[in-house]
Amino acid sequence: MNKIEILQEIFHHAGEKKFISFYEIEILTGCSGADLRPMLEDLKEATLILEHPEGFQISDSGRDFCRSRWI
Repeated sequence: MNKIEILQEIFHHAGEKKFISFYEIEILTGCSGADLRPMLEDLKEATLILEHPEGFQISDSGRDFCRSRWI
């Protein structure tokens, strides 16, 4: 699984305004936390997702990116 596929999972399951936990991402993707963390950090650096205590959320620029690809 690559980081764009992970972004798609976050967008699909958390929507545009909700949060998804790290654990839920592990379950959905079947990837270990050690494999996910670097990809999630890359997505954060690209400002496509935000990390909160509640979990991960699609950012405004991430929402635009996702809409242009999957809606």
